[in-house]
Amino acid sequence: MEGQLDTVTAESDGLREQVSAAQEARLALEEAHERALAEMEGQLDTVTAAADGLREQVAAAEETRLALEEAHKRALAEVETSKTSLQASLESERATRFSETAALTRMAENLREEVAKLKSQNTELAAKLDAADARIKQIEEKSKTEIASERRVRFKETAALTRMLEDLKAEGERKKRPLEKWLVGKLVRSEKKLRKYSRNRVAFFSDSKSTTARFYFRLRPGA
Repeated sequence: MEGQLDTVTAESDGLREQVSAAQEARLALEEAHERALAEMEGQLDTVTAAADGLREQVAAAEETRLALEEAHKRALAEVETSKTSLQASLESERATRFSETAALTRMAENLREEVAKLKSQNTELAAKLDAADARIKQIEEKSKTEIASERRVRFKETAALTRMLEDLKAEGERKKRPLEKWLVGKLVRSEKKLRKYSRNRVAFFSDSKSTTARFYFRLRPGA
């Protein structure tokens, strides 16, 4: 009898070690999940910072373009003023007016070219910003998908570990009552009831229609 007790005790210790190992594995999986989430959040922050930098560049280019357009307007206004003044002395200063008008025209053309160049750059920056926004959305969608997938995997792994723990506990409880298990196996013919006894001993005896079985359970509820 003492040898059987030692055997049962040793098996119980082994089951406790297995339960402890399963719990450690679950904790390790949770830590790995948290690290993966932190890495993905870091990548998202990096992409977001890059997009913010592009937005700042676009804003700076827009300010420059507006300044150049204002300068262009002022230059055109000066041209018109000069033309009005030159028209009053057209006969005496025709040659001077021609050269000044030509110079102002070149200046206006240069300003127009600069404005066109800046508009082109602004368009390119806007396209890059759109591409960056699209990339951010793709990364966000990918991150959401990966996080959801990781959560599903974690849920399945946790459920599997929980079932494992429950099976180990149930097995440990059954091994504590070898005589009871033997008697139930001999007296109960229904496979459904045997499975119910294996899953939930308390429910098996509580729902039993046998007066003897219920009386036995009241005498030995935790035996």
